[in-house]
Amino acid sequence: MENKNNTPLIQVRNLRKSFGDLKVLDGVTIDIMKGEKVVVIGPSGSGKSTFLRCLNCLEVATGGEIIFQGANLLDPKVNINLHRQHMGMVFQQFNLFNNKSVIENIMLAPMTIYGKKAKKEGKSKKIFEAECRENAMALLRRIGLEDKADVYPSTLSGGQKQRVAIARALAMNPQVMLFDEPTSALDPEMVGEVLELMKELAQEGMTMVVVTHEMGFAREVADKVLFMCDGVIAEEAAPEKFFTNPENPRLRQFLQSIL
Repeated sequence: MENKNNTPLIQVRNLRKSFGDLKVLDGVTIDIMKGEKVVVIGPSGSGKSTFLRCLNCLEVATGGEIIFQGANLLDPKVNINLHRQHMGMVFQQFNLFNNKSVIENIMLAPMTIYGKKAKKEGKSKKIFEAECRENAMALLRRIGLEDKADVYPSTLSGGQKQRVAIARALAMNPQVMLFDEPTSALDPEMVGEVLELMKELAQEGMTMVVVTHEMGFAREVADKVLFMCDGVIAEEAAPEKFFTNPENPRLRQFLQSIL
């Protein structure tokens, strides 16, 4: 990881989220450096997915700070949509548009968000659309699905859908990728192809925050692993220490139950 000024890409400070009387996040604080791979594990209901959704402002946090690109995303004066363009997110259930082809799914966000800017710059819609299509095809080649460009998501396997979802997120050239249990909805034989693509992204230096139950992936790819429990980060360590010498009793119990 190269980060010359040592400033975190994302700074989370005392992040809190409640649904009514239920505290889901109860003071999460963490720095995420550029190029860092952070894997989040923990039992169901521990706040992992809520933490990820708060980072991308899909959930509005109750309190705290999320500093990204020099702005606090929880400040109501900040236009969060400008900053969210630089955070790609991949969900459990793919969230592809079934009424659009694979390539249309990948082109949709760049066309929608950057189309007006291109028009102001005097670029014709036809030229801009051709550029978006070219970029989308390059992404499809990268994930090995170039031949699926014009088919609809309903014809794809789960693993293929998730790879398309990753390509769709990459189409915006994000600074960070957020993965919310990206393999949990897949048949076991399809998990490997998605994890392999994620490993490639990690090797290329993409900043990643991954909520997952794939402990092998965490050991191999993570720079640090977080254990969330009861809405807080109960332990944070490099993979070797995290898995071989955990300090938190609840983490030791959790690892014994899943490994």
